[in-house]
Amino acid sequence: MKRTYWTALGIACASILLAGCQMNVITEIDSSGAGTLTTEVGMTPDEVAQLQSLGGETGGSTCSSFSAGQTGAADAPAFEEEMRGEDTWCVAKESFENLDELAALYQEMGFVKIRELTLREGLLVYDLEVDAQGSDEATAPTGMTWILELPGKVGSHNADSVEGKRLTWTLKTGTVTEVQASSDLSALSLPFDLGGSETWIIAGVSCLCCGSVLVVVVVVVLLLKRKGRESGSSKPSETSA
Repeated sequence: MKRTYWTALGIACASILLAGCQMNVITEIDSSGAGTLTTEVGMTPDEVAQLQSLGGETGGSTCSSFSAGQTGAADAPAFEEEMRGEDTWCVAKESFENLDELAALYQEMGFVKIRELTLREGLLVYDLEVDAQGSDEATAPTGMTWILELPGKVGSHNADSVEGKRLTWTLKTGTVTEVQASSDLSALSLPFDLGGSETWIIAGVSCLCCGSVLVVVVVVVLLLKRKGRESGSSKPSETSA
């Protein structure tokens, strides 16, 4: 059975009026197309108290309601509790071996439409639509960020912010957001960035100049040595008295 993230997360947030309910979806992809999909929801101490008061269970994990609220619970990811300062975060991680498995995980979320998710000829293309309009059963979390960490050299994208190879989109509730990015994996063959054509031109000219100087130096040294030998051989020999 397909699990519905909006049902699990949206009802939990809406039921206790979590105006600041923060949800992050983090996808980390390596050069082979494998990686990890992480879903996390953050709550303040007051929000945790409200959730526990409405949960009907005592002694249970704060995050158990997120897992229990998903249909197809046998296949649903388990949310683990993490403390970050005073805030409680419910975190679920799922691994995937390739982009097909990642696509399947996205489809199970119920609010992600895949336009293109491919890795071929050293180019990774990531193109999705993320629907933050919620569902008939629950509204979407008020604050939601979509985070993508790519291998290789990050190419074109429409992310709101970039830090190294980590791209972040801030999703607005009630809207559909296009999430687009690409990555050049051919850059993984070397541990440094070779740059564009201008860099190669500058490097070529520099090498040519250095080579020319070296040739001139060698020629001058050879000429000086030859001149020295000729000078020594042309000296008149001393005659005895």
